[in-house]
Amino acid sequence: MAEVTTGRHARKEDIAKALDVHWRTVLNWAKGGCPHTKLGRRAIRFNLDEVRAWLEEMGRTGRPGRPTSGGAVRVDKDRADLQLTIERCLMTKLQREQIAGKVHDAGKCRERRLAQIHALKGELMALPRSVSAELASQERKVIEGILNGRIEALLTAFAQGYVRNG
Repeated sequence: MAEVTTGRHARKEDIAKALDVHWRTVLNWAKGGCPHTKLGRRAIRFNLDEVRAWLEEMGRTGRPGRPTSGGAVRVDKDRADLQLTIERCLMTKLQREQIAGKVHDAGKCRERRLAQIHALKGELMALPRSVSAELASQERKVIEGILNGRIEALLTAFAQGYVRNG
């Protein structure tokens, strides 16, 4: 490790070199609460001893993926374990609601509705053939009334979620 003297004059590059990390990591630490001093708008300076103490307090060694024992690492693991438990509980609740019929699969609902639309199309396309004999001897207004009544019945059945097949 490079030697950095104590005091508040070490640049981010000096701290990075001393702790074997990238200088952007040092800036991220500063944003995360690592002690530092601002000099003007952009320049900041560090005290290596304070940085090391802060890292130890946060449960870090400085190198990514190399935590010290205890500290914030244990808290992070506990938080992750709690999050996993919460997610498992939510999944169990969702499964129970699906079994109870309170939650519906959107994909299955979409497939069922598409099947209903297809069935309605089939009914409408078969309408001329199914009523042609009945309409053959009727007047125009009677024919329109019969067709309108049949179409309205099909659309009403469709709106209620039921269409007969064939």
